[in-house]
Amino acid sequence: MFNPYSIILGLFTAAGLITTLWGWSVIVKARKTASWPSVTGIIETSTIEAESDNMLPEIRFSYTIDGKTYLKLLEFPASTTPTQEFSRNYVERFSPGESVSVYYNPDNHDQATLEPGQHPGDWMILAFGLGTMALMLVALLLGG
Repeated sequence: MFNPYSIILGLFTAAGLITTLWGWSVIVKARKTASWPSVTGIIETSTIEAESDNMLPEIRFSYTIDGKTYLKLLEFPASTTPTQEFSRNYVERFSPGESVSVYYNPDNHDQATLEPGQHPGDWMILAFGLGTMALMLVALLLGG
């Protein structure tokens, strides 16, 4: 018989699975950056006033590989929760004109970061997905 409760729980379980897979891909990508080679780059701009209203700092850096210069915007992990203090700390850490180590993808030099490897918040997406999926599966088993 048609049970809307089971369908709703099934949809939330599927959403938990999708979130889990997304969280796992974030962690895998972050781990890959830890083995990227590095070059010396320069901070071009560092400001709190980002083009969008997401409160993330806007930090642009440049680096040169094989005679070609790249200009990149520092990307933050999806799990980043920006605050004024967070943005201020980044702007203070990365001052314009400062030399920095830039870690780049050896297969695609246009991909680069100033902070390779995993970040503490990277696990939050995976944990949320696993928790949602587990909770919904238990609810399905008990109530469905």
